[in-house]
Amino acid sequence: MEGTLLGDPREERVISEAEIEKQMVDLCRETKGVVFVSVPSQNIDRIISIYRAAKQANRKFIIDLYSAELFHRLKDYSADIPQASSDDVLLWYPYVQRENLHNNRLGWVIRKHKPWKKLLKGLFP
Repeated sequence: MEGTLLGDPREERVISEAEIEKQMVDLCRETKGVVFVSVPSQNIDRIISIYRAAKQANRKFIIDLYSAELFHRLKDYSADIPQASSDDVLLWYPYVQRENLHNNRLGWVIRKHKPWKKLLKGLFP
């Protein structure tokens, strides 16, 4: 979970994104099974660090529709931003997210990214 700046700043040292990426690679390699990370999609530097770590550890990176649309809109700013269309990215969206998008007249987001939707069934031991 995000929390690199929690605590008393006088007692904590700031951890660089490169160090966080290395720690994430180590964690992904040491952990059997799924590694869950909760971070806001708007924290692009952290998303890129986690995505790069997943790639280095030969893991898949799973995103939701909100992230897919945000990252798609930002793709021209950095080649490092994960895209739903990439082979190493899995797009998954739960029922509640689909319903919320439909109810808010945002069904076009679902239709736009549907070609890259992947089923998670069978991916996890």
